[in-house]
Amino acid sequence: MTLRPTPIFALMLTLALPMTSEARSLQEAVTEMLANNPELAATRNSQRAASEMIGEARAHFYPSLDFSLGGGREWSDTPATQAAATTGTMTRTERGVTLIQPIFDGFSNQSGLTKAEAQARVAEFEFRVVRENLVQETVAVFIETMKQMKLMEFAETNVELHRRIHKGVTELARLGLGAEIDATQAQARVDLALSELASGQMEYERVEASLIRLTGDASVSKEEPTLPAALLPGDLAQARQKAVENHPSIQKLYWELQAAKAEHSGSQAGFWPKVDVAVGMTQNNNSGGMEGLAKNASAMVRMTYNLFRGGADTSIQNQGIQQVARAEKNWENTRLEVSERVTSAWQAWKRLQERISHLDHHLQVTSSVTAAYHEQFQMGQRTLLDLLNSENELFDARRSLAETRFELVKSGFVLLGEMGILTKVLLDKASGENSTPQKKAPPGAVEARASDTARPLPTRASSERNKPRPGDEAPILENIRRYFPDGV
Repeated sequence: MTLRPTPIFALMLTLALPMTSEARSLQEAVTEMLANNPELAATRNSQRAASEMIGEARAHFYPSLDFSLGGGREWSDTPATQAAATTGTMTRTERGVTLIQPIFDGFSNQSGLTKAEAQARVAEFEFRVVRENLVQETVAVFIETMKQMKLMEFAETNVELHRRIHKGVTELARLGLGAEIDATQAQARVDLALSELASGQMEYERVEASLIRLTGDASVSKEEPTLPAALLPGDLAQARQKAVENHPSIQKLYWELQAAKAEHSGSQAGFWPKVDVAVGMTQNNNSGGMEGLAKNASAMVRMTYNLFRGGADTSIQNQGIQQVARAEKNWENTRLEVSERVTSAWQAWKRLQERISHLDHHLQVTSSVTAAYHEQFQMGQRTLLDLLNSENELFDARRSLAETRFELVKSGFVLLGEMGILTKVLLDKASGENSTPQKKAPPGAVEARASDTARPLPTRASSERNKPRPGDEAPILENIRRYFPDGV
């Protein structure tokens, strides 16, 4: 049954969609989300802040240069001032320059730099995790919006069909060619169809709100996105391997492990001496109760070695060991979780392909049965409601097939997301510069569009029945025309 726009559905879409919206492709929606999403922007700021930690850690390798300046009143009473008879209060001024160059600190600075670099990578992959999750959510909501729009079209067409059938059945009953109870039953079917339409509208409004939250707009393209089958893995093992290599969650936990190891290495600095070179010069006037200018310059190598700190260094070292062990387990657990999600996504993708095959066969059989019921009705072997039930089953079969095709497309994108490459695939496709080598689609892969359900399906009768029927209506309306050639 070819779907046609009707005033009811057009009005519903007018109310549901922003008046200024223009149709967007999936890639355009994802690009807009990436450019405007506040959560992603906040994560990007965190990443940039973490990158600055590298400069902070690197600064510890360079000398520090300090300038000091002071002045005030000083009272002194020392043997020197007593001998010089200058005991009392004097105005003292001082200034100095000090340069300290670290020579050895027990490898603390090197460990700090390594940790800062690892934490910067952690922040980078945290950004990628958030981005990948948002892209997956946007893709799912975008496709769900398209699916709900398509199902609303089915539901609205179903309402129109049942209303026209109700009119025909009522008129047949008035002429004595049908039973009054048939008209009552037909009205009940109209009410049921209207209920399904209202339910579809509610579901559409729900996903529309989610799409607006993610992208700032609810518009979607009428052309359904295709499932890039050539980019999907050939088997489950390949999918898992891709995920291990590319998934940002795994990479993030790996660099958290490296940061923990660097911190543990730095915790051992307390067991080593610290060596610095200090060069300084001071000029003090009227210091120590002695009138006049005193100058001093020095260049020193200083070593400090802590002998006892209450066991703090040992505790810090043991703490680092536990943090490394925790990071290792978190990394291992994340690998297992990603593998589990990839397996679930792969199985869902394969099962949906099988489901589509069964639903497609079901639709063909249902079309054949409906055509047979039509012939039997013309011969008086089937009642009008028999045909009505058959048309309802045909409607449900077409709706189920269309819905499952959307779910298949969505599941393919979910699989790419769980492999950690969905964002790259979509951005490459949007820019027209897809650098991923195109390969032959793996066995069983489907380059599917949800609109494939609109193609004519064969029936068991002649090939003429494969063509769209006049007026895009159910066979029952053909029988009504026999009694009402001028229309009902």
